[in-house]
Amino acid sequence: MTMMRKLKLGGVVLVVVFIIWAFQVPGEKYFDIAKSLDIFATLFKEVNAYYVDDVNPKKLIDNGIHGMLEQLDPYTDYIPEEDLEAFSIQTTGQYAGLEH
Repeated sequence: MTMMRKLKLGGVVLVVVFIIWAFQVPGEKYFDIAKSLDIFATLFKEVNAYYVDDVNPKKLIDNGIHGMLEQLDPYTDYIPEEDLEAFSIQTTGQYAGLEH
C-alpha cells in the first residue's frame, strides 16, 4: 500500500470516528458524564477522608471547578454564591433591594 493510500485511509477512518462520536446517542454522553462525576466524587471523598493533611473541602471543590473552566476559554468564570451580590454591585453599580 502506498503512502498516499495510507493517508487517505487514515483520513477516512478519522472522519468516520468523528461522525460516530458527534452523532452518538445522548444517553451515552450522559453516561460518560455521570461516570466522570462519580469518579470525581469518589476521589473527593477519599482525599477528604484519608489525605495526610487536613483539606478544606470547599476550597478543594472550588479549585476543581476553576481548573475545569480554565480548559474552556479566558471568559468563562465561576462566581460562588457568596460572591454573587458583590459581583452584581461591581458590574451594575446598583444595590439589590434599593430603589431610586
